[in-house]
Amino acid sequence: MAFDPNQIVRGGFRLEITPLGRRMMIAYAVLWLLGFITAVIPALWVDLMEGPKGFEVASPTPLRMVLALSPETFRPWQIVTAPFVSPVLPSLVLGFLGFVFFAAPVERMLGRRGFLHLWFVASIGGAAVGWLISFVMPGPALFGGMAPAVVAVMVVCCMMTPEAIVPFLILIPVKMRYIALGVVTILVIQALGINPSGPTGGYTIGGLIVGYFWWRSGLDLDPRESLRRRRARKNLRLAVDRAIQPEEPDDEPIYH
Repeated sequence: MAFDPNQIVRGGFRLEITPLGRRMMIAYAVLWLLGFITAVIPALWVDLMEGPKGFEVASPTPLRMVLALSPETFRPWQIVTAPFVSPVLPSLVLGFLGFVFFAAPVERMLGRRGFLHLWFVASIGGAAVGWLISFVMPGPALFGGMAPAVVAVMVVCCMMTPEAIVPFLILIPVKMRYIALGVVTILVIQALGINPSGPTGGYTIGGLIVGYFWWRSGLDLDPRESLRRRRARKNLRLAVDRAIQPEEPDDEPIYH
């Protein structure tokens, strides 16, 4: 099939932050800063009391010990809080980068409420999967962060318009579905490669899978909204079936 330049999404990916996205990023940054402060203050206090021994930030920080997923000292609230506690600054920055490229189109498509539902479900799903995998595979003592929700939003964004073509790396035209496939492939290789990432790999991939199928199913955290959507899809299918069903000819001609 010949390449059709009209299929290109002009401009490709672009940085865009909605008001909701801005507030979410500020909240994540504040939580990371609080975690950093809770590490710096104890280290400074030790230097003051015992003399300079070289600046060392305590790891893990007290805040992360309480909020991040800890297979050894698990607490029920960690399933909810872990996705909001980014482990290190580079991880937070990469999460923000993916967010500003992909989150705005998904929010426009799903609405603010639907976007928050997707983000929450992917985050909780990733935390639950990562915690379950920690029982059978060794991994870090603590893990968390926004990765499950970010990769779920990235894949959903690509699959909303899978046949659209974007200028990837400035010059290379690529269909959105292949970008989604590339993201999934990289995550699987990272999780099952030479140095398996164990629970952290399951944490990210689990969020992607749960978030994607949540979006595909059209579910909603409000049961009444889920029921309304199922009825609407059923009615739409019935209407389409009637529209495409060929009309049956009359058994006998009618003469006037």
